[in-house]
Amino acid sequence: MASGRLQFLRMDSARNGVRFFSAISIVALLLLGGCQSDEDRVARFLERGEQYVEKGQNEEAIIEFKNVLQIDPENAAAHEALSLAYLQVEKPREAYWEMSETVRLDPDNIDARLRYGTVSAAIGDYDLAKEQAEAVLRLDPTKSAAYVLRGQAKESDEDYEGAEADFRAAVEHDPAGTAYRFILSAFLERRGRLEESEQVLRELLDIEESYRAASALARMLVRAGDRDDEALEWLRRSIELAKQAPTEKPEIEPDGAATSTTLLLSDLPREPAIQSAYMLLAAFHFDRGRFEEAIAALEEGIGESESKTELIYQMARLYRAKGMTAEENAAIRRATEESPDNAAAQLVLSAYLGKQGDLEGALKAATAAVEIAPEDKAARLRQAELLVDIGYRDEDPARIQAGREIVDAVLEEEPDNPSAHFVRAKIQLADGELEGARESLETVIQARPDWAQARFVLGSALAASNELSRARVELARTVELDPQLSGARKLLAKVHSQLGEHEFAIEQGRKYLEQVPDDNEVRIIVGQSLIRVGRGEEAYAEVEKIPEDKRDAPAYFALGRLDIAFGRTELGAERLRRADELAPGNPQVLRTLLGIDRATGDLAASAARIAKALEADPGNSEIAEIDGELKLIQGDREGARAAFEKAIELDERNVSAQLALADLEARAGNLAAAISVMERAAAAVPESSNLQYRLALVYERNGERAKAIDAYEKSISLNDDLAVAKNNLAYLLTESGGDLDRALELAQQAKEQLPDDANAADTLGWVLLKRGVPSAAIGYLEEAAERFPENALEIQGIVRNHLAEAYEANKDTARAITASRESLGYYEKLAKAARER
Repeated sequence: MASGRLQFLRMDSARNGVRFFSAISIVALLLLGGCQSDEDRVARFLERGEQYVEKGQNEEAIIEFKNVLQIDPENAAAHEALSLAYLQVEKPREAYWEMSETVRLDPDNIDARLRYGTVSAAIGDYDLAKEQAEAVLRLDPTKSAAYVLRGQAKESDEDYEGAEADFRAAVEHDPAGTAYRFILSAFLERRGRLEESEQVLRELLDIEESYRAASALARMLVRAGDRDDEALEWLRRSIELAKQAPTEKPEIEPDGAATSTTLLLSDLPREPAIQSAYMLLAAFHFDRGRFEEAIAALEEGIGESESKTELIYQMARLYRAKGMTAEENAAIRRATEESPDNAAAQLVLSAYLGKQGDLEGALKAATAAVEIAPEDKAARLRQAELLVDIGYRDEDPARIQAGREIVDAVLEEEPDNPSAHFVRAKIQLADGELEGARESLETVIQARPDWAQARFVLGSALAASNELSRARVELARTVELDPQLSGARKLLAKVHSQLGEHEFAIEQGRKYLEQVPDDNEVRIIVGQSLIRVGRGEEAYAEVEKIPEDKRDAPAYFALGRLDIAFGRTELGAERLRRADELAPGNPQVLRTLLGIDRATGDLAASAARIAKALEADPGNSEIAEIDGELKLIQGDREGARAAFEKAIELDERNVSAQLALADLEARAGNLAAAISVMERAAAAVPESSNLQYRLALVYERNGERAKAIDAYEKSISLNDDLAVAKNNLAYLLTESGGDLDRALELAQQAKEQLPDDANAADTLGWVLLKRGVPSAAIGYLEEAAERFPENALEIQGIVRNHLAEAYEANKDTARAITASRESLGYYEKLAKAARER
């Protein structure tokens, strides 16, 4: 087997990335037969998994369900349970794959189909959503949730008549289901049929009068613009219903596609409902130019609400919108003045002053709250948080220690207190204890999932630990919860950029710049992302928005690179030299100018610049590395080798210098030396999954399979998302007669993570064939043959040969012969191409 070519293609696949899309239909796998003991083990794993789910231990449940699939890869119940567990631990991609497998293996499972279809619609795959809805309706023509799902798919395809028919059918089959009437009303409003939409809402209110429905009707009347009397009547009715709302949100059992809608339409608890109702009334008056009435509405709401914070803030915002700064401050302070013995009012004031940047004033208010209510944990923790923040700002250890002691005392009294864990996390972050901070913040979010500030701090900690995918999830949720939290949006833009998600980086960066237009760093990030998506002129215009008198070295560097990209080499070089003047010895600038000097034949300029930088900063590893690159261009291999060695001596964690030296040795034919350098690099940066993966590739090419297997395992242990390493290891284990159970586990995981990758399909098929399940292997191998390009002659020859073996093992002789001939045909083309070369 020519596995070298396979590895090359797998590396290409990893570099090019994959696209998450709906699972394709494949040939059904055979159920793996087993003895009675296997059946007992499956039952035991399933039972343990369900017990873990009941306890909320979803990570442990996932392991048990995976154990089932090791024995019986086509156990539909395990796939379904695994999909639900993955959703609980926020792994939607893995959950989606398991949903597709559940539906494939258990096509009559209505709930699974609805769930799969709902998620498909959420990610924009309406064709698949429609397919699932129609399958459900064939099984149960009365299922309202399926009509809704199909209606959504039809609406996305602009089949508005069909969508309306389905939404009406949902109502018809469940006349008491208020959710379906609400959906129909919203659809009619989107179509501009306001009278009909209003009529459906009124029918909904006849069935069940709720705050949500009444406020929806009130909003519709407000938007009409000419029905203010009716609007005001319903706004007042909304307030009455809000006061009657339950104190807590009711628990609702999941029900496929209807779940999110039902949760959406269940009434808000009383407190948020009251706040929302009065804010809506105030906004109505404010938009109609009745400022005094708006303030009066908020004051009435403050009187009705137990938690007054949001209403007070809204009053302050209205004053701010009118430019009434003094009144804004008075509105915030009034709460404490009217209730001087109210600790909650003092905390409101503390929060407001904190947002204004007045930390000392905020601390004074928090201290007053503690004096009023010494046992109030919220007040004590607010005081602790401010002591810590001011202590680190002013480098005051006494205040930091005072804050720490308060937190420790609260946690001793109440070990699960979310606010205490939040403040402790801030202390741990400041002390560099990232792991401890993450654990504290995860405890916080488990208890208070909608706390935006806690998610922001957790996202910051994850980003600092380079756990970018998890950081992105937390930061995205943060700005969803609090769009005004500009720091979170800035970090989210940076994380998207680092992950290569440039469209999202542009979107978040621009939203942030609307709030903070003078932030050069984010403007440059937006410009860089625009370049990556091919919008160069737009990128240039974005960066040029930075005023000349505010351009720093990064701004000149960004503009210079853009100039060069547009062929304005002289202007670009001038701006890069300006960047070098403002920040001498910056490695990025030096490396870019080296590229320009190489192109213009003026290496002497770069040599002088690099020598000057080395003299000024002899301990800079990256500058030493650039010196090696210069010497390599000049043909001085020994000088380059010495420079790279110097860079590594200065910083053994300089991975790029290590790789450059390894490449130099390999080009010189010193393969053993190249491997030695790679081993040294992997030892220097033991947490780098990428280095372990590269080392595994080198070992495999050198025929050192045992070492390659060990390096692949290390890379996966460091990064479980490294699907290409899982795929290669599964293939290598299979080829070398290794543990086929482990190979199957890895191949299945790689296919889940790389659903569109031909190598992953080929590897999974090959492993299944070696395990003696040819019928299961055929579908994956056929998929691989379809996905590999026709001009990939060697790999097509290999895959067709795999197919031939699978067909033969499945006693399909005719197709085995056909696949064998196809395989030979590709090898003949390969040989012809070699002769021509």
